[in-house]
Amino acid sequence: MKLVFDELALVDLEAIYNWIAKDNPAAAKAVVERVFASAEHLASFPHMGHAGRDEGTQEWVVPRLPYIGFMRFMPSVRK
Repeated sequence: MKLVFDELALVDLEAIYNWIAKDNPAAAKAVVERVFASAEHLASFPHMGHAGRDEGTQEWVVPRLPYIGFMRFMPSVRK
């Protein structure tokens, strides 16, 4: 499954990074890397999450962080 982050998700991640980096740039980098790794894990195993609040979505709590990832299944487009 191909993982694509929408613009809002990337804006949120940038804000998270910037907030944490004010005090600890290394920790900010580690948090963002953990979020990306968690999203990749969910993309590989989408049924590990649970049904999201919106129909057609899955949610996954990012381990050891206070963040929830959301994933929407989109039809694949083949060229």
